[in-house]
Amino acid sequence: MLLGSRKAFRLSIHSTVITVFLMTTLLTSGVSIGLHYYFSQSFATESALSVYEHTSSSTHDFVENVDDEAEEIAFMLSEFSKLVEADGIDADTRAVFAEVLQRNPLISFITVGFNDGGFYQLINLDANVKIRQQFNATAKDKWVVIRILTNGDRYLHFDYLDAEFAQRHKMEYPTNYDVRIRAWFGEAEVGKVLKSQPYLFQHLQVPGQVYAISLGNSQNVLAIGIALPSLSDFLKRQPLQAGSEAYIYQQNGEIIA
Repeated sequence: MLLGSRKAFRLSIHSTVITVFLMTTLLTSGVSIGLHYYFSQSFATESALSVYEHTSSSTHDFVENVDDEAEEIAFMLSEFSKLVEADGIDADTRAVFAEVLQRNPLISFITVGFNDGGFYQLINLDANVKIRQQFNATAKDKWVVIRILTNGDRYLHFDYLDAEFAQRHKMEYPTNYDVRIRAWFGEAEVGKVLKSQPYLFQHLQVPGQVYAISLGNSQNVLAIGIALPSLSDFLKRQPLQAGSEAYIYQQNGEIIA
């Protein structure tokens, strides 16, 4: 009887030890898995935050740099005394505009609005693929010049030019477009560059903003246009995590890119 009791007791201790061992193992494994999951999640979160902070910082610097360069270029061009001749924009001024556009591919166009409602615009077709598509331009087309002359009937002239400014083809249509209705034309000041609110560019049919400045006492206005799809292209090149998207928005919450 006593021997049986001792044997049962030994079996009871053995079972208890095994149970405790198994429970300890399971608990340790559970804690280990939990800690691994926690630190993995924490690392992933920190990594994502680091990427987002870097993207936010680089985007902020990029936008600020775009603003600064556009304002500087607009102001610099406004200082040219012979930017606008008596008969409008000549080949020398066009060459200056083209050089600026070549060196600054984010700038889509340079415009001069005249105080009689006339209009001159040089567009860089390489600035954005949507611009080239809008004008149905071929690979050989590099520039589009848009002009509105006010001596007689108002016509909108389109001149498609190659890289050497040789005319490839042209079009013209009657128009009632008057650049003086644009807010940036009426609000432009001498010696100070105005940045417009985003709006749909009339002829490019893409949203964008202009940097405008009045040209002295002539009441003509120079404007540099940046299409917002160009800013969107910059965002698409940022190293975001899979499934993430980045936007540029104004203080009022309006998304612009």
